[in-house]
Amino acid sequence: MPTLAFARLPAGCVPLGRIKPPLEKTDIWADYAHLSRGPGERGVKRPDGTKIHTWRLVEQLPFDALDAVRGTQPHPGYAAAWRDLSWLDLVPHDRVAALRQFLATWYADVPSKPYGPGRSDLAVPDPLREFYRAVAGRRALLGRWDEVFTSDRISADGPDGWYVFGADSQGCFHWLMEPTVPDPAVGYDDDRPVEPEPLSGFLLQFSLSEAAAATPVTATAAADPALIRLLTDRLQLVPLQPAGWLAGGTFHVAPGIVAAVSRYDSESFVTVGARHGAFLRPLRSVDLPWTHFDG
Repeated sequence: MPTLAFARLPAGCVPLGRIKPPLEKTDIWADYAHLSRGPGERGVKRPDGTKIHTWRLVEQLPFDALDAVRGTQPHPGYAAAWRDLSWLDLVPHDRVAALRQFLATWYADVPSKPYGPGRSDLAVPDPLREFYRAVAGRRALLGRWDEVFTSDRISADGPDGWYVFGADSQGCFHWLMEPTVPDPAVGYDDDRPVEPEPLSGFLLQFSLSEAAAATPVTATAAADPALIRLLTDRLQLVPLQPAGWLAGGTFHVAPGIVAAVSRYDSESFVTVGARHGAFLRPLRSVDLPWTHFDG
């Protein structure tokens, strides 16, 4: 028998349709909604210690029902931070400062923790050290999709003694950084070329990629590049070199949203992330073949 869900509102109950529980082993989509949780935790705890589990809708809700049950305004205490794009002005001349400010505003609703002890040797160059400080003990900011390792996991096991400092989510490659360089080049343990951006720019790209894909509210589409431009023409391009691990991926932003665009063969793929559905609402008018749309 199907499990049906309803939302109780002052005017009565609104049907949400069929729902299904999180996957038995791990439901990464459910985890995205609560980035402050540690690894391996399932559900969110109430003050009395009992857990709230995240279930998933089977069918997409019509927009009027979605607006009614979720609300159309972001949390007033965080809305201004999520809209803040002042970090974008820092990108051309100070990637590390841009990274710090982006993480501070995008994750304004995720409680920070004291910065713990980290390695002080050359295996942790300054851009990576500043990234750890900006993460401020919030383990999830090190990656829900892909992952940047904590300082204790960095090793010199890469080719030619390069340091291994991260990995992709599917186990296809590890990220390497050139040793003993203040802002090192980023490479791979397979035949991929070195990233166009040094570590400082790469870490900003990594954080933007996570913001687009591993966030509470997302939208995705696959289409001809000319159609994708219907979206990106409304946004601001982040002035960074194309990200190699995203097939020449570029990043585009507007208040409250981050979009990552990749191109494979003749088709482009876009993932748009937001901290609240209100920021995606203006994209309802963009005529794209959305495969997923939370706005």
